[in-house]
Amino acid sequence: MREQYKRQVIKLENKTKKKVIISSIIIFSTLLTLWLTGLIGLWTEGISYIANNTKKFSDEKGYILKGEYLISIDLSDLDSNIGKELYNDGTQA
Repeated sequence: MREQYKRQVIKLENKTKKKVIISSIIIFSTLLTLWLTGLIGLWTEGISYIANNTKKFSDEKGYILKGEYLISIDLSDLDSNIGKELYNDGTQA
């Protein structure tokens, strides 16, 4: 009887260890993924995480548009702006 009880205890300990290891791997993988994608920084610091990070996010590939352009947007009625085109250089579909 004692031997059978010991076997059951050992089986439970092995199952518990297995669950703890699997759970730890899942939690670690999730946190690592969130950290590598930058979502943790975005979540904790908001949009300033991106706006203030000039090393990772910059406008180096941008360019200045020559000429004068008129943008007509009504800020008092945002729904009236739906469908208006702000900028179209002809390269987007």
